[in-house]
Amino acid sequence: MLTSDTPPSLYVSVAYGHSCVAHADGAVSCWGRNGEGQVSPDGPNAVLVPLKVSGVQGATAVATGDRHTCALHADGKVSCWGENTDGQLGDGTVQNREDIRSVKLPTKSAAIAAGVSFTCVAAVDGAVWCWGDGTSGQLGNGGDKGSSKPVQVDTISDAVGIFAGDYHACAIHATGGISCWGDNNEQQLGRSDAPAPKGAGPTALKPVSVPGASDVIGGHAGYSHTCVVTKTRKV
Repeated sequence: MLTSDTPPSLYVSVAYGHSCVAHADGAVSCWGRNGEGQVSPDGPNAVLVPLKVSGVQGATAVATGDRHTCALHADGKVSCWGENTDGQLGDGTVQNREDIRSVKLPTKSAAIAAGVSFTCVAAVDGAVWCWGDGTSGQLGNGGDKGSSKPVQVDTISDAVGIFAGDYHACAIHATGGISCWGDNNEQQLGRSDAPAPKGAGPTALKPVSVPGASDVIGGHAGYSHTCVVTKTRKV
């Protein structure tokens, strides 16, 4: 559990039923719902106090999905654990995992985000990679199929940040602009003309730029809305 002796936290992520923090010493602690092992592979079904996740070291950031968790490590590698029915752990399977799984990526990662059943990273070379559920276009590769292995998001080569809502994701460009993809039922992608009707509502299967967004330094997304903050601290 977190006490006065616990190392300071660098990063916090909150999901539907569980929360996690990445500590300054590289450890990760999680608590909350744990039915699929999303809090800790060796923890009880319900974790009522923060529990250190065994097997995770050198973490600089953590991302919580609906029932899965992923950590970004100082060496640029990514590891995930918990529910995997849509391939959101990125290990090439759709089997739930109670052990920490490494994600095979072609290059080092610099930032990480997770939606309900998908995960995305911004790589050090500016590319964005996603894996997991893709039925709302949340993998950004032009299709609506899921993938249990990372697939590259189309048209993005200068990403410096990444964040995700339940069924959509957005990348921050080095220019300060922003592009988003995935579900757009409530115009959470920042534009009403995002293509194209599919199933229950509009989606963007590839990234679309957000008009008027500039000097963006950070962002956050919910179930069906998106917010960003700029260099001048405007929201």
